[in-house]
Amino acid sequence: MSTRLDIIVEMVDENKIVCDVGTDHGITAMRVYDEKSPKKVIGTDISKNSLQKLRDKIKDTNYQIDTVVTDGIKDLALYNPEVIIISGMGGFLISEIIDRGLDVAKKADKLILQANNSLSHLRMYLKEKGFLITDEKIAFDEDIYYDVIEAHFTGNKVNEYNHDYEYEYGKIIIERKDQLLRDKLNMIIEKSARIKSQLIGINTDSANTRILEIDNERKDIEEILRCL
Repeated sequence: MSTRLDIIVEMVDENKIVCDVGTDHGITAMRVYDEKSPKKVIGTDISKNSLQKLRDKIKDTNYQIDTVVTDGIKDLALYNPEVIIISGMGGFLISEIIDRGLDVAKKADKLILQANNSLSHLRMYLKEKGFLITDEKIAFDEDIYYDVIEAHFTGNKVNEYNHDYEYEYGKIIIERKDQLLRDKLNMIIEKSARIKSQLIGINTDSANTRILEIDNERKDIEEILRCL
């Protein structure tokens, strides 16, 4: 079973200029350097102290990784990154990073995105900005499910989604009938049922609203499960 990092690195094409945004310890950047014969690897972070962890790690080694203290990708035009990796952040933050460096993102061959939450928002943002999602994979890593999204800019804003729930769970993942998606959906049903049982009888506006959300979510999930 592939981990989140395995899938991210697998999506990186060989012989490219690769940028790992928010690289921190540089684990992703170092694996790309080891496995993908890149023309260049750039590790970025908004925090100089965080980036120093990578600098210390590759000091006196053969790793040739450029490190740049910067906010997202907006200052990377001179590097002309061909593959941009943004992972381990929320979907809203990833959208903001792309938006602030939109010209850089549009010129890249590929964006590889892994959001820890707000997947629906991220997929909707990509569609509205003219990015086409070309692949999506799901990973199960340390008891957490992760979606990894591959996209590139086309300028085409045509809606290719047939159902709202495809923004949350991934149209390609659903069409692939991924067993991990089935497992994830069943886990959500079980977790939501426990939450609902605790809310029943409270009879407040917020509790009733949450129960309605759980019921609607379950209807969507059951429709997806019938297709898998």
